[in-house]
Amino acid sequence: MKKVISVIIIMMFILFICKEIYATSSNYATSSKYKINEENRYIYTVDASTPVLGFFSNLTVNSSLTYHVYDKDGNKKADDQKLVTGDLLMFKNREQYVISVTKDLNCDGKVTISDLAKLQRRILNPYEEISTESFLAGDSNFDDRLTVSDLASMQRYILNK
Repeated sequence: MKKVISVIIIMMFILFICKEIYATSSNYATSSKYKINEENRYIYTVDASTPVLGFFSNLTVNSSLTYHVYDKDGNKKADDQKLVTGDLLMFKNREQYVISVTKDLNCDGKVTISDLAKLQRRILNPYEEISTESFLAGDSNFDDRLTVSDLASMQRYILNK
């Protein structure tokens, strides 16, 4: 009987530990400024011209995890480098989030007429392939659609900068 009770206690302890590990690992990052899609691992609503250090200052990350931002080629970005759509927030355990910079559809870190043209092409041809991070970058009003409203928002942004 003592062995059965010991086994049950050990199993309960293991179950508790596994539950704590899962709860911790499912939310690597949180933010009150950025939108984070945990299921697909995207961080979006990041402003254009945001440097890595500025990004980190608006992000809360589990303190036991080591993390860095990498470009699409796998190069670690310096704290003063600007984020671009497609950069990766990567953790030491290889979990990662794809970063989407608002209005940066062509993934160069700048909001230009090129981004405007890409958004316009996509609106005119809704079946045109576009990456998820570029879609999130173009959806300025966050209604999960790319519309003329998003195009007008980008035009105003470009004209006012």
